[in-house]
Amino acid sequence: MSDDVPTAARARLLTALSAAREARRGVPETLEPEVRSFARLSREHGLSISELLIEVKELVRAHVGADEPLFTPKVVGWAVAGYFAGTARS
Repeated sequence: MSDDVPTAARARLLTALSAAREARRGVPETLEPEVRSFARLSREHGLSISELLIEVKELVRAHVGADEPLFTPKVVGWAVAGYFAGTARS
């Protein structure tokens, strides 16, 4: 969706999502660091939280297929946590 997020971070996330789908063992915890990293880099490159959530949901939908209902809640939660990690409350 956005060209502002580094291509390498998006590629790592897509690889992790595809590997998780192919393994057919649910949502692996190894996916969490990739999602959090992608979210942090998205924030650092100026994406709003709403833009990030739209993008993450689109990536999940496109790369996990019928397992989308299983993946979406965890991936979205990790994305929100990664996006706001290290930020101060105002």
